[in-house]
Amino acid sequence: MRIAINGWFLDQPNTGSGQYLRGLLRALPAIMPDDEFLLVTPPGTAGFSVPGLKVEQRALASRRWRTNLGKVLFEQVAFPRAARAWGADVAHVPYWGSPLSSRVPTVVTVHDLIPLLLPGYQGGPRVRFYTQMVAEAARGAQAIITDSITARDDIVAHLRVPPKRVHAIYLAPDERFRPEPQPGDDAVRRRYQLPPSYVLYLAGHDVRKNVAGLVEAFHTVVRADAEATLVGEADELVGHRVEAHHLRGQGVYGDAIAGG
Repeated sequence: MRIAINGWFLDQPNTGSGQYLRGLLRALPAIMPDDEFLLVTPPGTAGFSVPGLKVEQRALASRRWRTNLGKVLFEQVAFPRAARAWGADVAHVPYWGSPLSSRVPTVVTVHDLIPLLLPGYQGGPRVRFYTQMVAEAARGAQAIITDSITARDDIVAHLRVPPKRVHAIYLAPDERFRPEPQPGDDAVRRRYQLPPSYVLYLAGHDVRKNVAGLVEAFHTVVRADAEATLVGEADELVGHRVEAHHLRGQGVYGDAIAGG
């Protein structure tokens, strides 16, 4: 099988979409060792190789793609055109930005519907127009991947997509995040007064992250001898009623070809 992948976020590893794309590429050799991949990227993107992955990276030449309008043209014109010219069997857009029209069957990953459902993230007229456009494009995709059952239910309800075309595939931590003793662990524990057992939250604190919900859930389900450790600026932590470092606990490509 020949699979073209939209690599817009390849050189943005600090974003969720960039992490998702890189994690996907690293995992593909183990599950699809005999398939071929085309990674289409914007200009100036550094090369990215994965041992065992049969991938050709094709970066667009014109700098005009590095604008908001250029991103839309990349998604709607350049990527589907490159996928068709390469002879792809499937095109995968690993974020909410699939083309409205493509001669190649398309899979799109929609991580969530936050720009559609939360007023604080809906932006101005241009942002709302873009959201409506990619929502319509997702409806036309042969398959949609999402991160959770909740997101899957949102997509079915709000994008009006048949449930059989929406697949919840959970995210997973990289192997490097397995708990293994490292030199200097004791020094870190002493510096931050960490207990032997704790749950670490290391991400943003804006509304869409629902850190307050995390805090409430932790108090509800985590055993009493564990602690939650939130990382952030002091004013961010105060917003979640955190008065110290810790809170003590209380007690899918084949479907696209077939059009499924």
